[in-house]
Parts: sequence; structure tokens; C-alpha cells
Amino acid sequence: MNLIPEILDLQGEFEKIRHQIHENPELGFDELCTAKLVAQKLKEFGYEVYEEIGKTGVVGVLKKGNNDKK
Repeated sequence: MNLIPEILDLQGEFEKIRHQIHENPELGFDELCTAKLVAQKLKEFGYEVYEEIGKTGVVGVLKKGNNDKK
């Protein structure tokens, strides 16, 4: 499976996200807006998302197939 074409199709969106993060800097361990943005985008991409890990951490889990392996 070649994912490169799909990634290239999303390049503009990834650049928009990067610009949004860089235009709105936050202090270390207080990246609340960045964490919210990352969680939102991961959900849009189909990831199972866990938020507020250690206050601002975000974990995205992408499952493949029908088993419980992650």
C-alpha cells in the first residue's frame, strides 16, 4: 500500500496546522490550545483520541483490522 499520494493530498492541510500552531505560541506545559487542535485533527483523521494526559498530552490510537491489537 503506497500512502505517499494520500499524504501529498493532505500537504496543504498539514501546512495550515503548522502555521496555526506557530502563529499561536504557548508556554511549555501550558499548550492547551495546541493540544485541543491536535486532538481535534486526530479525531477528524479517524483516530481514537485520549486527552489531558499529564495535563496537555494527547494520544491518538489508529486500529487496523477487527482484533484488539493496537
